[in-house]
Amino acid sequence: MKFLDYVPNFIEIQDFYKKVYPDDKGSSGMKSICENILGKKLCKHEQVSNWENRPLRYSQEHYGALDAFILVVVAKHMEQAGVKRKVKVADASKTIGSEQNKLKVDNQLL
Repeated sequence: MKFLDYVPNFIEIQDFYKKVYPDDKGSSGMKSICENILGKKLCKHEQVSNWENRPLRYSQEHYGALDAFILVVVAKHMEQAGVKRKVKVADASKTIGSEQNKLKVDNQLL
């Protein structure tokens, strides 16, 4: 089985945020979303560091793990807020790998 068979849909977190919080006209970047939803600042300093240098610094590893993990935390909070506002996660989900729009990476069909 291919990876995308396990992940048929994905959520664009910024689109979901705009649907759940339509009155927020500020930035919908992850840093702003974290601050608005969790009341915590997300440091994005390592995002622009040199990721080609090996070994990665601990701060880069930490940033990479946090950047992935925080999406789950934020999505859960937004899902709860969306229930109150009658916005469904499906409203922001997108399909990967449909017959009309197969995702290609390095000329390989996924």
